Amino acid sequence: MASGRVRELARKLCRTDGDAIMAKSAITPGFEQQHSLPPYYQNNDIQKKQRRKERMKTKGEKWFNMAAPELTDELKNDLKAIRMRDTLDPSRFYKAPDTKGIPKFFQIGTVVETAADFYSSRIPKRQRKKTIVEELLVDAEFKRYRKRKANELFKVKHQTARFYKKKRGQAVKDAKSAATGKKSHKAAVEA
Repeated sequence: MASGRVRELARKLCRTDGDAIMAKSAITPGFEQQHSLPPYYQNNDIQKKQRRKERMKTKGEKWFNMAAPELTDELKNDLKAIRMRDTLDPSRFYKAPDTKGIPKFFQIGTVVETAADFYSSRIPKRQRKKTIVEELLVDAEFKRYRKRKANELFKVKHQTARFYKKKRGQAVKDAKSAATGKKSHKAAVEA
């Protein structure tokens, strides 16, 4: 009987939570590869700096510790498209953005249709795109609008270029005639 109790006590003593003990231990995996141990005690200034760095990584408690995402090229293009949404759809009014540049903290989600939505009101999975820019490139109405605006800009640019080219050509003729002493037709009419 006594040996049974001793075995049970030994089992209870040996059965401990290893993770809780190892969390406090200085010996961690890869311990032998470290050049020096982290300090056991740090003064308050160093602790404050570390806490400040940790706070800067997230938006804060009021924003549920939203972390700053990694900015990829696709994400940057999507953010640019969102910022230029007033030029993408001229029939709608959008308030000007509060900040210039790309925000540090933001999240992007996907819209999940409910089962109550009928099939015709949903976008089929085959037509869903990964990014906003890809959706815009597929949109036929946006393509027509973009093409029309590009043609208008090209016409305006072409007309102004022709005007300045003519004006520059006339200035060259006036300079040549002034050098030779002859008056151009335009200068003769003005005199």
